[in-house]
Amino acid sequence: MKKLISVIFIVVSYSVLFASSVPQWFTNPEKVFPSESYIRAIGEGDSQREAKSDALAELTCYFSQAVSSNVSVFKSLYKNDLEYTEKTGLNQNMKISSSAQLFTVQYTSSCYDRSNGKYYVCAFIERKAAWEIIKPEIEKAGEEIKIFLDDAEKEKEPLLKIIQLNKISDLYKNYLSLYDTALVIYPKRCGEFNDFSKKTFARLSELESLRKKIKVFIQTEGDRDNFIKSKIESVFIKNGISPSAERTMYLVDVKINWNKTEYNGVYKSAPVIQISVSKNKKTIAYFSAVCEKVSSYGYELTDSLAKGRLCDLVEERFYRECFGGMLEVDYE
Repeated sequence: MKKLISVIFIVVSYSVLFASSVPQWFTNPEKVFPSESYIRAIGEGDSQREAKSDALAELTCYFSQAVSSNVSVFKSLYKNDLEYTEKTGLNQNMKISSSAQLFTVQYTSSCYDRSNGKYYVCAFIERKAAWEIIKPEIEKAGEEIKIFLDDAEKEKEPLLKIIQLNKISDLYKNYLSLYDTALVIYPKRCGEFNDFSKKTFARLSELESLRKKIKVFIQTEGDRDNFIKSKIESVFIKNGISPSAERTMYLVDVKINWNKTEYNGVYKSAPVIQISVSKNKKTIAYFSAVCEKVSSYGYELTDSLAKGRLCDLVEERFYRECFGGMLEVDYE
């Protein structure tokens, strides 16, 4: 009985000791780091280092959840003006962890709970300081987009206009990532960026109608069985541009050199492809690339490997490099 009383006494003593030394940010974080001025998260771990890592992980989770909810609310405001609902591309376009670390994350001193052997740390970001960092970044991204928008508005040639608008694609995705993060920092202050975001999206929406008006005629040289032609057609279709069976105003001229050699029964190939897009014999866009060399002891196997490499190259690089990128914004 005495032993049991002693154990209870020790446990109670440890609890009192922890309670007397526990910091206020642990018992009442809202008072120390009010939500209006701070983004905060408390982490725990078997060491101070683990507690810090856990706090940062909790902080990034907050960004993830807050962006998902805030973005859906704010972007739905566009619907009345532009008759659309934009789906956030947050998961593809922005790494939450890097977003949290974009700002100066500060940590409190750790506290230790002897009753469970755990350390606790609070990680926090001051909203005002974070806003001063992200606002200039959004403004800079907006200025870069505006340059291309102005060029696109002046362009009369449909295909060149598509190329100009496509160049805005990556810039716009970066802009949205920054904007989404800003919504977490100060939602009410993001109103100044709404009009620009609406205008940009409205201009990019023109891509859909422009693409439908354009048809391209594809001719190839050195393309056995029209294998590469089929791949290029699929790339155009994927990007909303229709290939035509008859010659149109836009000619896509493809030249392929397989660069095949054979020595002592070893077959090698390093395909080279050149693609030019022209109208009335005037070149509008151009793409050229060399595939990594492939080799094997069989002619057919080498041929198959070379075709595969060339198809991958066309799939991954042709449209992006020739037409300035692909717009990866979801529409409903």
